[in-house]
Amino acid sequence: MEETDRISKLPESIIHHILSYLNSPKDLVRMSILSNYWFGLTASFPIFNFNFLKFMEVLESSGIPLDTEDQMDFFLKYVQYTISRFCEQNVSVHTFNITTSFCDPTEVAIIDKCIGLILEKGVKELVIDIPNWTYGYGLQYPHMYHVPNIFLSASSLTSLTLCYCEIPSSFMVDAVKFKSLKLLHLKSVRLNEEVITSFTTSCPLLEEFIVIYCYGLKRFWVYGHLNLRQVEIQFRPEIDRIDIDAPNLCFLCLYDFNSERGAPPSMNLASCKKLTKVCYHGEGLVDLSHNFPFLEDLFLNLPKKCKRLTLSSHSLRTIMLNSECDLGNIDLNAPNLLLFGFTDNLHFHSPMGSFSIPSKPCMEWDREDFVEDNWFEMLRQILDKKLRFKELKLHINVVLYRPTFDSSFIVLYIISSNEIK
Repeated sequence: MEETDRISKLPESIIHHILSYLNSPKDLVRMSILSNYWFGLTASFPIFNFNFLKFMEVLESSGIPLDTEDQMDFFLKYVQYTISRFCEQNVSVHTFNITTSFCDPTEVAIIDKCIGLILEKGVKELVIDIPNWTYGYGLQYPHMYHVPNIFLSASSLTSLTLCYCEIPSSFMVDAVKFKSLKLLHLKSVRLNEEVITSFTTSCPLLEEFIVIYCYGLKRFWVYGHLNLRQVEIQFRPEIDRIDIDAPNLCFLCLYDFNSERGAPPSMNLASCKKLTKVCYHGEGLVDLSHNFPFLEDLFLNLPKKCKRLTLSSHSLRTIMLNSECDLGNIDLNAPNLLLFGFTDNLHFHSPMGSFSIPSKPCMEWDREDFVEDNWFEMLRQILDKKLRFKELKLHINVVLYRPTFDSSFIVLYIISSNEIK
């Protein structure tokens, strides 16, 4: 019986979706040589992931000899050829992701040209990640890739990621309208209040805003944005204030690893009435009722040097804590708290993950390290602080003695134990 090629009869959009799961350009090339039909399909494939290091891995595994000084030239010629071939098709670009090192002026011109072509093709998701590997993965380089001015007219974008780039100076002057943008991710980019304002005012549909170790920014300020739902900021020492007025903001994640600061930046988020979930990496949060008056779920990751925790909130229902803080040094004033989870392992809870809220106030302890006998005395100290916990769940790696505290329900998961002598 003659075999039938059923895959080739699938609609082109479905085949493109299947091709999107290929992990390397080598796999895509293999598909393209199956037939003229498949060559045409790969030529019109609208998802481009150009990663210089992965590209070189493919060449090395294929045994293709290439001098070090020719590697970047070969990579960019591949990028240019692939984009030029695609632009001959009557198809829009979905994704363009380029990750490579900072280049010389001739190579930069090739990248600029390719970005211009895919912007004309209505690209939806754009990632430009061009660190200067000569200086390592630092925060600020003496030479950075300057995003071309044509980037300002990218009205088709729904997702934009810029890493280790310079934003055009005309960005704050020209009328910029990212009317479709929903996700904005900036990493190690020079920012100031004017740039932040230009981005937020030109992106009326923006839902998620991520800022990671961007320099030059002293105040993060967003005012009156109606669609913004998630904000993540990993900030450098110079940020001293965070002001957000976004009525639909529901999740905020802050990373403050500045060991010299000692306290978080001043914050004003009182108008964000839907902000019920906060993830904070750092120390210094005390009065949550002032900064986060509607907070219900808190994910807190304290640095090792932090040995004491004091928190106060009347709206808080859940705390998930990752810390090595002594139990006796935890002071909570949270009368409506239903779940207090404590862990000292690296597998921290996902901030956006869902979890069930117990019907009775419950404390959960997940500990991988062996503990001393006095650990249970410290546990009793926190249980004696009238936190209203009715259930205690321990996931520990120690010998357990009969508890001396009152509890209606206890669940113990014992990884290993020693014989009591």
